Amino acid sequence: HGAYPLNRMRESQRSYIRRALAAACVNYDDPAQAAGAALQKEVSLNIKRLKEIRCYRGIRHELRLPSRGQRTKGNARTRRRMGPLN
Repeated sequence: HGAYPLNRMRESQRSYIRRALAAACVNYDDPAQAAGAALQKEVSLNIKRLKEIRCYRGIRHELRLPSRGQRTKGNARTRRRMGPLN
C-alpha cells in the first residue's frame, strides 16, 4: 500500500494507528515481555565482559569467529561474513 499522510486522516484512524503501535511495542512493565529483553541485555553484557578481559572467547567474539570450538576452514561462513568490525 502507498503512504497516506497523517494530516489527511481522520482522528479515529490516527488513534487506531497509535493503539496498534503501542500494542506492538515492548511493554517493560509486563514481566513476561520484559524477560526476553532482560535476557538479551544480560547476554550482551556477558559478551562485553569477555571482550574486556581479553579471554579467548572474548577475542573470538571480537573477530566474529565461532567461540565454541567449531572448525573455520570449510564452515562458519555466516559467522565470518560480516567482518571483525560489525
